[in-house]
Amino acid sequence: MSPETLGVGPGFSIWLWLLSRKLGKPVVLIAHELNYPVSLSLKGILLGIPHFFQTLALTWICDQIFCSTEHFCKKLRHRSKWLPFSSEKISWAPIASNISVRPESVNPEFIKEFRRKNGIHEDETLLFHFGGKHPTHLYHFVFESYARAREIFGKAKVRLVCVGVTPDQFQESDSPFLNEIIFKGFLSEKEVSAWFLASDLVLAPFMDGISTRRSTTMAAFAHGRPVLTTVGYGSLGKVPWSSFCVTTHTERKEEFIEKVIEAIRTRPPLGEKGEAYYFQTFDWPVIAKSLISWSQGKANTNLTLTRPLGETKSVLHIYSGNLYGGIEKVLSTLAEFQKKEPGTQHHFALCFKGRLSEELLRSNANVYFLNGVSADAPVSVRWSRPWTLRQARKNLKTLLEAKQFEAVICHAPWSYAIFGDTVRKADIPLFFWAHDGFRGKDWLERLSLRIKPNKIICNSGYTEKTIRPFFKDVSTSVIYCPVPPPSTSSDADSSRAAVRAKLGLSENDFVILQVSRMEPWKGHLLLLEALGKLTSLQNWRVLIVGGAQRKKEVHYLNDLKSLCTRLDLDRRVEFLGDRKDVYDLMQASDLFVQPNLSPEPFGITFIEAMYSGLPIITLGYGGPSETVSQNIGILLAEPKSDLLANALSRFLSLDRNQRMQYQKVGPKRAFEISDPQNQIKKLNSLI
Repeated sequence: MSPETLGVGPGFSIWLWLLSRKLGKPVVLIAHELNYPVSLSLKGILLGIPHFFQTLALTWICDQIFCSTEHFCKKLRHRSKWLPFSSEKISWAPIASNISVRPESVNPEFIKEFRRKNGIHEDETLLFHFGGKHPTHLYHFVFESYARAREIFGKAKVRLVCVGVTPDQFQESDSPFLNEIIFKGFLSEKEVSAWFLASDLVLAPFMDGISTRRSTTMAAFAHGRPVLTTVGYGSLGKVPWSSFCVTTHTERKEEFIEKVIEAIRTRPPLGEKGEAYYFQTFDWPVIAKSLISWSQGKANTNLTLTRPLGETKSVLHIYSGNLYGGIEKVLSTLAEFQKKEPGTQHHFALCFKGRLSEELLRSNANVYFLNGVSADAPVSVRWSRPWTLRQARKNLKTLLEAKQFEAVICHAPWSYAIFGDTVRKADIPLFFWAHDGFRGKDWLERLSLRIKPNKIICNSGYTEKTIRPFFKDVSTSVIYCPVPPPSTSSDADSSRAAVRAKLGLSENDFVILQVSRMEPWKGHLLLLEALGKLTSLQNWRVLIVGGAQRKKEVHYLNDLKSLCTRLDLDRRVEFLGDRKDVYDLMQASDLFVQPNLSPEPFGITFIEAMYSGLPIITLGYGGPSETVSQNIGILLAEPKSDLLANALSRFLSLDRNQRMQYQKVGPKRAFEISDPQNQIKKLNSLI
């Protein structure tokens, strides 16, 4: 639809309404412009007002409206707030390239020969513009950029080719080099494609800015050419133009010219980025798939598209949030690093206020509290209080109706068993992120088996192996936990000495560190028993980090302290409780030990220890068997105090220089496994 095509009469709207009623078929409108703008001018009154009401009539009649620019899409949605049609029927569908890439033209030899035939030398930079003589094309930007480039680099180094226009259309131009520009006029599709491939830079400045209905720029992206363009009021939306093309504002001509000169010098590698984004977001198969999905949904489930094509995806993570451990660190890292991987926005729904919610809010993440309307809601969501579960599910249902989420991820069986059904009923893809081995015996796990997810995410191959027998027909994927590296310190030795001084440790002390929750299977008792066999050795100290968060953990901590007294380890073992300076403590330590009595699903603290360059002693099963390699530490075959004591004695006998080798291997290994940006990218692509 365009204003010029439809005219100003009501005939078309009436005919379309009668036709839709007679056929009983859905009517889809694809709009490239909205209406002639209403203004106080004679044309704005006589043409603009009828066009405005015609647009509203068509919007009301049609079952679905696809706008080729998000700018128009947003304007139409804004009008729906005070008119009798829903904004859900309005979606965004870009216009793909109208110039197909010829396979034979991609050959470098073909491009080289094409340039030679057209008088373009190999060492010349070919600037290219494609499009007709239209008021929105800022040709004076193009001509003046060429003139400046010619003055700087010389006549023999820069050429400008314009396809779609002829020189007689620019008689009013005052460019002194107009006669040196190669005007090709209208060409066949094959010839245009060849010129795109032969060019070095595509100049595409527009008065209203680049948008998703500019088939000229879409053709440049499809051909993998770097694009220099402008952004303006028509560029509104969430397309990250500046990430795959050079952009300036429509009113900054000098800045545009300067960026053209800079691009000639540096040849920015934006062509591949633009090509990748185009085929992922704008290509015809992507658009067709979206239209087909809508038509199938309309016929079968009476649903329209949930989100305009190409817009940022929103994902909701559901978790309890009352404790703090590995899962909480994963969610906190997602919130902190998600801005570095645009395209997906992660939201978080919690049932408790605590350290996790505080960290998420500090990262400016979107946090919703299912126990009430705010973080200070007094009601806790507990299985022992069924009415709190009912209210939390109701709050989640309201949230899912108010927001448009592409997927919901429930972390651990607790949140999955409570909220999985609610997500299913909302007809939103449901993911279950398994952070622990799945045995099917725990009552929460048995409740989880009632709900079938769309996909299961596992934090390790070990976790995936345990859960597959219970969800045989559900696909699984392994995504290792994202773990941020420590912030770099300009003087690591001084920081190490400062931390040791605060803890009353000397430089000669060999410091053993364990960081984990206060749970028996983490192996604290085994560590203390092994240390009891090494009391004859001098100059070793132990730091145990981890706070008791529940009553049973408090009792367990008291048992550990009692054992220290019996083994005469009081002066060598210090319980530091919950700490937020774990990396500082690791920097001040010499060895990381966590002798798990049962398999560790993943083990974030092992990754943190590797980032810190610490050697590691643990058991050779579960997640650490996949992450802790032999050149990083020792993997014990069994959880026995004698084996652990021997391993500790081995590291105690090493001098400082021998231990330094782990500082080279560990950080690289940790980055390969858990670099936050890479792991979040994997998660976003999976969703």
